[in-house]
Amino acid sequence: MSHNQINNQLIKLFKKQKFEDALELAKKTIKKYPDNPLALKIIGLIYANSNKFSQAVTFLQKTLDFNSQDTDACNYLGICLKKTGRISEAVDCYENFLDKNPKQANIYYQLALLFEEIQENKKAELNYRKSLEINKGFLEAYNSLANLLKNSGRVQEAEENYLKILEIDPGISGIYHNLGVLYHDNGQLDNAEKYYRKALNLDPKSASTYFSLGNLLKINNKYKEAEESYLKSLLLNPNNAQVYFNLALIYGELNELYKAEEYYIKAINLNGNFTSAYYNLGQLYQESLHLDKAKYCYEQAIKTDTNYTQAYRNLGNILGDIGQFDQAEKYYEKALQIDPTKHDIYSNKLFKSNYNPDLSDEQLFNYYKEYENKFTKHLYKDDIKHNNSKILNRKLKIGYVSPDFRQHAVRNFLEPLLSNHNKKDFLVYLYSNSEKEDDITKNYKQYADQWLCIKDINDEDLSEKIKDDEIDILVDLAGHTKNNRLMLFAGKPAPVSMTWLGFGYTTGISAIDYFLTDNIHVPKKYDHLFAETPYRIKNPAFVYRPNKDMGDVSPLPYLSNGYITFGTLTRSIRINHKTIRAWSQVLKSVPNSKLIINSQNYKNQKAKDDLINKFQAYGIEKDRLDIGFDTPPWDILRKMDIGIDCFPHNSGTTLFETLYMGIPFITLEDKPALGRLGSSILHGLNKKEWIAKTESEYIEKLIKLASNVKELEHIRKNLREQMHQSPLMDEPGFTKRIENMYKDMFKKWIKQQ
Repeated sequence: MSHNQINNQLIKLFKKQKFEDALELAKKTIKKYPDNPLALKIIGLIYANSNKFSQAVTFLQKTLDFNSQDTDACNYLGICLKKTGRISEAVDCYENFLDKNPKQANIYYQLALLFEEIQENKKAELNYRKSLEINKGFLEAYNSLANLLKNSGRVQEAEENYLKILEIDPGISGIYHNLGVLYHDNGQLDNAEKYYRKALNLDPKSASTYFSLGNLLKINNKYKEAEESYLKSLLLNPNNAQVYFNLALIYGELNELYKAEEYYIKAINLNGNFTSAYYNLGQLYQESLHLDKAKYCYEQAIKTDTNYTQAYRNLGNILGDIGQFDQAEKYYEKALQIDPTKHDIYSNKLFKSNYNPDLSDEQLFNYYKEYENKFTKHLYKDDIKHNNSKILNRKLKIGYVSPDFRQHAVRNFLEPLLSNHNKKDFLVYLYSNSEKEDDITKNYKQYADQWLCIKDINDEDLSEKIKDDEIDILVDLAGHTKNNRLMLFAGKPAPVSMTWLGFGYTTGISAIDYFLTDNIHVPKKYDHLFAETPYRIKNPAFVYRPNKDMGDVSPLPYLSNGYITFGTLTRSIRINHKTIRAWSQVLKSVPNSKLIINSQNYKNQKAKDDLINKFQAYGIEKDRLDIGFDTPPWDILRKMDIGIDCFPHNSGTTLFETLYMGIPFITLEDKPALGRLGSSILHGLNKKEWIAKTESEYIEKLIKLASNVKELEHIRKNLREQMHQSPLMDEPGFTKRIENMYKDMFKKWIKQQ
């Protein structure tokens, strides 16, 4: 064949995609005609399309040596150089070609793509625009330029370029989708939805657009519509792990937890390294108290991301909940090594450490001092000035800060105060850091002279707001519990600050002036274990309002059972080797007696079995234990003859509920505040005989109480009325003590000025 015939045959084979035949012929041609640019080019193109980029570079470069105007050869040479990591050579290739051939729009476009990839965005933009100067109908260049502008935050210019494409061709669904994303990212959600739906009208089989629309609907809390959109996306592309993940989020919001679990697992099955899916699934299991499953998920999340601080934190929380405090601390420390700024992780560590039965009072307080030194000391300035009026006997503004202005145990103690406040002397400001509101929130709003949701306000802005509100006394109601605002208090935004109720021990923040307590809860000898100054009011430092639906006191269960039933509603974290040892000894000493342990921590069988095994190690058989979870717990309380308090960390709200159902409890005075709440309650009820000073006395008192059925009957019949007549439920009296305290605190501040 002649030279021209060979070239014609090469072109014919290449166009018909008979690449093997074309390659064989091209190689033969090169042997005979080594300077044949077409044969060189075809070999280069075939190698490029076969991902043999290094070989392709050699032949495409030779092609350009013979024909410096071959646009295709230049285009593919630049791409192959980029694929082999020779970025600067690719840039040189395109720029040298454009010096000789300045009217090649596609080469400017390829050069722009290259600059964008190496994040030289100004050069990328310049070359996109040059390509469009040459070819005003170059749709791909408009789209790429618009994307670049969008990613650079130049929303209006991006919009203009997308719209130019639609002027040229209004039928491109992908551009409507891109416009939807542009508006979505910039908060123009109505416009975004309009363009997503236009895109779907043109292309109802676009999985990516259904996904984007689902994301928008989810943001607007249109969960059912979002679910529908995500499911349509999955019908078109069932292999997108992110869609399964987002559906799981939807089902979580809808409280369809089984579906949420199913879709997190589907996401993980598609992407075994899906860190967020493992973490969220772990949270789901943790909240439903399937702690072994949660632990596994967090461990997998850490395998995929060794710096996932929140996973380490949650592992610490799980291990703390089951009493493995040393292991929990290791995970907290690991999280803090990764991110030493995470004060909330240290808060979790403090919260769990409170329950460690093997920490001395001083060791525990040292953790709190370390917390202040690391996270809050720098926030307090000695020269902070407050311009509040210093007139005595004026109306004081009291600000309460809490994440729990909702259905929460705090309401049993806070509502009695707020509902009885003297509005002639006090203005009540409620700063709510709640994640969600409910029907109880409506009650709190009625008590407030001013209400503010603060969950989206940062500490600096909130501090200025509190100063503008001229709050005189700011009260923390959360301590180190979830969603606290302790960093705010560390900056001292009000002249006087106090912590109370939500936590039960010091915050560790010396910028907070007072810790509200009484002389039983915190005797003066323990003042050195508080960063705040303990402010003692007449016992008790709380007042209790029972739930309305608790019902009547039942007859003593012993009368129908013929045996004594001890019981507690406490969480698992309070049940440690010391309590199990003491309770086991009581059960052994009281024939046929049984023990009820009821809380949400025992919803699943493994948690029950683990606790049963611990009792069996002390010789207590399974049939003497009734472990489970019932809510509300009133009927479970009706099955108890005697309540048992925990130590060294006492129970809380459940002690009041136990008494209100006619059930006496024995408490062991232990750590200041945390281990003396039971004692403070019983002093308020004038039942000091139920307070033990030592573990042996605690056991003796329980055994003695169990031996006197007539006394238990008498207690059962009269205890509720005694509570009503005691300071524990004297709402006006407690409120008056608190209001006098506020006046005294503010008077002291004035004297210090």
